Amino acid sequence: MKVAILANCQARPLATLLTEIQPDIEISSMGIVHLIKDEQEAEYSEALTAADVIIAQQVATNYPCQFVTTNRLREQYGDKVMSIVNLYYAGYNPEIMYLRLQGGTLGGPLGDYHLKSIVQSWGDGIGINDCIRNCLSVEYNQALFTGVAEQSLLELKRREAETSIPIVNFIEQHQSVSKLFHVMNHPVNDLLIEYAKRIVTQLGFPKPEVNLAKRPEYLGPFQLPSNAYSHAHLQLECTEVAYYQGLKFEQLTDGPIKYSGPYRYQLPELVEAYYALYDHHSDRVHAFLKR
Repeated sequence: MKVAILANCQARPLATLLTEIQPDIEISSMGIVHLIKDEQEAEYSEALTAADVIIAQQVATNYPCQFVTTNRLREQYGDKVMSIVNLYYAGYNPEIMYLRLQGGTLGGPLGDYHLKSIVQSWGDGIGINDCIRNCLSVEYNQALFTGVAEQSLLELKRREAETSIPIVNFIEQHQSVSKLFHVMNHPVNDLLIEYAKRIVTQLGFPKPEVNLAKRPEYLGPFQLPSNAYSHAHLQLECTEVAYYQGLKFEQLTDGPIKYSGPYRYQLPELVEAYYALYDHHSDRVHAFLKR
């Protein structure tokens, strides 16, 4: 069976897992939707036409690249489009955010990810030691993030209802037993494997019974412990990382952040790195916080 995949960063691991789980699947084309441009439509149309099935992550009608939107794909390719949901859940780390500043998104120790507990503390003029206490405080984080996990799951359910394959029930059943997301848009291997198995079954193959070999996390370049409130609220039973897997700064610049490779931060060092970054871009970060 020839299968084409159109999705975000989850496309590559899903493509690998589908062929491992079911060798009769051939990935004939794969597109990363946020990297595709409208002018590439002709380049993809031949492969999409030739595919037996198109596995397509939901893409809204107002997306800049029109030919990868879900509605457009269904108009052109009909029933051979199998819609899947973008696996996204903010319940473990609701503090993750982006800083969209004038001049572009600000990078930091965790790539484009920032932590509201740290940004807010810095903006309020709170010292590093008190910021660390805020990050570790259930009460502080509860005041900021009550209800985020529930709303995130409800939103995922809403989007899943328009797709071909359920997966939210698995997240609900297992979210307290093991952490299923490194960050909100990067699921762990176990969740990707479960989704791939369900896709294989939906494609008409027998229910997979394979046990896949252990491997490095596909989407794990950034990892962090669950938020203090989330850990208590979700009653997490799993052992978590005690560090923040990110990137080491080469230097602070007024342009794009320069890095020297992967780096594991302990919380005090992470807070210090973010504070130094925000001090360097003080005017822009304060302007963001005043919006």
